Amino acid sequence: IKVAQPLGMTVADTGSPHAPGTGDDPLYLFEVDVALDGGAAPFPARFGHRVPKDRIATLAVGSTLRVAVDPSKPSEAVAIDWDRS
Repeated sequence: IKVAQPLGMTVADTGSPHAPGTGDDPLYLFEVDVALDGGAAPFPARFGHRVPKDRIATLAVGSTLRVAVDPSKPSEAVAIDWDRS
């Protein structure tokens, strides 16, 4: 993690469908360097993502998150795997 900044809104504030129990989760702006399996060079990514309330305290510059990346938009379409991070 290079940046993890709260956006001042929750998942419910977006009006988008969401999983039960996640509506109060805050949204954050993340800036990270993504390193994919296979040895490719890391690349920067910037994206918004929900953060489970019980994980907020674990966000720190320099910490590592497990992610999945959409290969068609790798620097924008990133999903954090909270169960593995």
